[in-house]
Amino acid sequence: KDKRVWDTETIVQQCGDHVITPRVFDKTSTKWAGLEDQAPMTVRDFMSSYKNNPTSTGYLFDWGLPKSCTELLANFVVPKYFAADYLQSFEVHDRHPVSGVDQPP
Repeated sequence: KDKRVWDTETIVQQCGDHVITPRVFDKTSTKWAGLEDQAPMTVRDFMSSYKNNPTSTGYLFDWGLPKSCTELLANFVVPKYFAADYLQSFEVHDRHPVSGVDQPP
């Protein structure tokens, strides 16, 4: 199978033993976006749970892929259309002072 394809099977093959902490929305939570941690589990268990019941697994939110599962990135190629950092072509004063995102004129 082509390792460049990022489907659930490939993710489980490459990262299945990695431990994650899924999050679930709780409207009474005071945490950012109301996301509360669930019990840690492997990526394999998370994907299996999602496959069996997609509404009960929570979210795999803000999981740092480059640090957490480098195996998936081994064959990753940024498409040429996205490879350039176009923000660098703007003058510094045209960017938002905090985010660096361009401001409208």
